[in-house]
Amino acid sequence: MAYHGRMDAEPTRPAPRLAWWLATGLGSGYLRPAPGTWGTLAGLLAWVALVRGLGALGASWTPWALLAAPLALTLVDVSVAFAMGSLSFVAVAVLSRLLLGERISLLRGGGLLLILGGVALMGGEA
Repeated sequence: MAYHGRMDAEPTRPAPRLAWWLATGLGSGYLRPAPGTWGTLAGLLAWVALVRGLGALGASWTPWALLAAPLALTLVDVSVAFAMGSLSFVAVAVLSRLLLGERISLLRGGGLLLILGGVALMGGEA
């Protein structure tokens, strides 16, 4: 089945400039060639800056804390870990509401509740 909707649809309101810069990795998501590669590089540099910055503040635990998620995969089944990862959708929606004032419709809220319920069911098996 082919998608026949508009691919060039504009958002209903423009995103705040700070949100755009953060979401695109300071614009790296638009660099050519291979914008995904540049975005990954920007994320890696941000991670290094975070580790160095927090390390300079005396937080020697920082690299270990940032490696905790991949190490947790050795303790939990991958299928359960991926289900837990879907909580990021809930976090993004809630933070977008709190920080950017985005509206959460009844339908979207219902979807978020379904995600929470599914994660609870999957987590109960772990």
